[in-house]
Amino acid sequence: MTEPSDDLGPTDRELLRRAELALTQLNNRHGLEPDQSATLTAIRSNPSLKAFHHRLRQNGKRPKVAIVAAMRKLLALNGLQPGDFR
Repeated sequence: MTEPSDDLGPTDRELLRRAELALTQLNNRHGLEPDQSATLTAIRSNPSLKAFHHRLRQNGKRPKVAIVAAMRKLLALNGLQPGDFR
């Protein structure tokens, strides 16, 4: 019979850290900050933000400018200032 080894694998905290790092690297690879990722999700799922973003893009705004405008609108809808999370 073999004795149990001391190496039981990574802890939950280590797994969470690895997952956060992987997500951060994925977002950084696409040039996105975490708040931009949240905004993209909101643009896809919130009809009013989706219409706002679509209207900006139709009026010739660049994609990232439209995302930042939607981000500011999302913060305003929640009653927050852009620097509240820093």
